[in-house]
Amino acid sequence: MNVQFLVWFGVLVLMHLMLNMKYWSRQTKVMRRLFVLLYAAAIGLYAALLLGIKPPMPTQYFIKTVSPAVFSMIHPHQKAQREGES
Repeated sequence: MNVQFLVWFGVLVLMHLMLNMKYWSRQTKVMRRLFVLLYAAAIGLYAALLLGIKPPMPTQYFIKTVSPAVFSMIHPHQKAQREGES
């Protein structure tokens, strides 16, 4: 991700946090805990990206693991041809 996206994402998260803080006092204790958990997760991922830590993303698992398995089930003859060539 480029720096411009990260900056705007951070601004939007902080703006959303500030706009919703006035409603937190009217929420139940469970909802407040959920808000804190979700904001902590979002800010934690943001901080990890700023520090250069790449969190694992589900799309990478799908591309590397699930997609080849599904492709081999849909097109078994192409897999057999590729194995015969090597």
